[in-house]
Amino acid sequence: MEWLKIVNYKYESVVYNKESGDLHLLSTFNAKALELMLENTSQSNLINKITESYEIEKEDAEDYLDNLYTEYRHLNLID
Repeated sequence: MEWLKIVNYKYESVVYNKESGDLHLLSTFNAKALELMLENTSQSNLINKITESYEIEKEDAEDYLDNLYTEYRHLNLID
């Protein structure tokens, strides 16, 4: 994760891609999810975190995670 710099604030986080120069503003939770994705955290653990944090059903958490993966790929934050 040397190519990304993440700075967390109370409710938001700034993600800087050192390779592209792109800067992104994410919620603190989504930035933490990004960090976990980059650490190769299992999908089931990510879904559990989403379910607990947002108090939603597993199916909704799976959709949320799929959307994060799609968005982060589009932004070149993950492969």
